[in-house]
Amino acid sequence: MTRAFKAILRREVSAFIHSPIVYVVAVCFLALFGFSIWWTANLMVKGVAGAGTGSTVLHDLFAGFFFWLANLIVVPVITMRVFSEEKRSGTLESLMTTPVSEVEVVLAKFTATLLFYAFLWLPTLGYGYILQALGVDLAVLDFGALLGAYIGLLFVGASFVAMGLFCSAVSANQMVSAILCFSMLSGYFMLGLLPYASKVAWIREYATYFSPILHMLDFSRGAIDSRGVVIFLSATTVFLFTTVQLLSVRRWK
Repeated sequence: MTRAFKAILRREVSAFIHSPIVYVVAVCFLALFGFSIWWTANLMVKGVAGAGTGSTVLHDLFAGFFFWLANLIVVPVITMRVFSEEKRSGTLESLMTTPVSEVEVVLAKFTATLLFYAFLWLPTLGYGYILQALGVDLAVLDFGALLGAYIGLLFVGASFVAMGLFCSAVSANQMVSAILCFSMLSGYFMLGLLPYASKVAWIREYATYFSPILHMLDFSRGAIDSRGVVIFLSATTVFLFTTVQLLSVRRWK
């Protein structure tokens, strides 16, 4: 890591730490994900078939509706200011006049945002104890699958954050960036529903290769499929590369 990268990374991490909106997002995120714990426990109490088993718990927490809802809401909020605020305040121009490359700027901001994204999920490591207290038989919970779920979580987060950074680099207005990011992530999520919803066989077949829902479901089962890894890494790389190109064009204007 270069000095410039480290300096920008420290600056971005400090911006997250001192931003009040970050703590609001963290509380709302944990409240939403905590609701999914309540939902799982409620199913257990009602005796729904399969509820309370390790596989069902991992599916609900890391591949269910609340998982995707949390990502669709949180990622646009934590990424909307990354470039938009600097463009609005004029500090981005000052940053780009220093001896630092566009790649260093984008990668440092991406790393800082992904670290915060991972920090949001850190408290969920304690949910196992909560579920145990609520009666989930953790003896049947495959910790290999749990590890796979968190690995998949990071791949999903990396691709979503990269999309968010691209949207933030497009507009100087934070709300526009957030709406654009939400729309793109929602479109990607809807693409993931095609294997379930489409009546055309070839569409279902090809959609399975790109479906983030199916790939995350595989991760939550402990199956680290190379196709899912390639899809998420490819999306991350494409959007980071495009963001670098946007900054390059801005530098030479």
